[in-house]
Amino acid sequence: MGLSTNGSKVIKSETSFSHLVNIKISMPGFSQASYDRIHGFDFEEIVSNIKKTVENLKASGVNPHNICIYAHKYKFNEDEIPLIAKFAENLGVSFIDGYAFFNSFILAEQYLENRLQKDILDQAQKDLYLIQPKKLLKQRPKDFSCNQYNYLILSHTGKMSLCCCASISSKDYELLDFDDYNNITLEEIYQKRINSDTCKKCRKLGIDYMVVNNQPGNYEKFF
Repeated sequence: MGLSTNGSKVIKSETSFSHLVNIKISMPGFSQASYDRIHGFDFEEIVSNIKKTVENLKASGVNPHNICIYAHKYKFNEDEIPLIAKFAENLGVSFIDGYAFFNSFILAEQYLENRLQKDILDQAQKDLYLIQPKKLLKQRPKDFSCNQYNYLILSHTGKMSLCCCASISSKDYELLDFDDYNNITLEEIYQKRINSDTCKKCRKLGIDYMVVNNQPGNYEKFF
């Protein structure tokens, strides 16, 4: 199981998280200026939340190797990536950086099909390294299997989401309510996901491969 958070809330230690194999804490930069551009959160509060979260997770039995600070790399925050790496090192947890991409499946689809509105494209190119994803798409093996199938993703309402990259505006963003499917099997969940319209489009466009491999790889994964 995995857990992903942006650090806006402190993860408490009352519950054991030792069964989790991956805990990802994402950061869009290491300054108030970067957070103002992406989330609008208070940077110092986020740093404090992450420190408390890591401390709580360790106390509840989580292996530090399984806690990862994930830095989203934009054109405006390149000089902050080493600072995030050092932050992870000081916390004694893993670190990895990856190129930021459209946080909307619809926009990603339009971009990869060369039909994104020019004004949106021009604005996106100011912040995003868009050439990197297209390079990756050409490398996707035909037998590639998306690693999202290994995780059960919960939406913001507690229902099962398609995957961590699914757009909240998608009609299949929430695939099922666990309260209505008490005895559903993992195979049945897998079939629901792989046969959804968004998942089919994602595989066809190669976004699944891009998301998994969209990492500069300039840093060690664990200190």
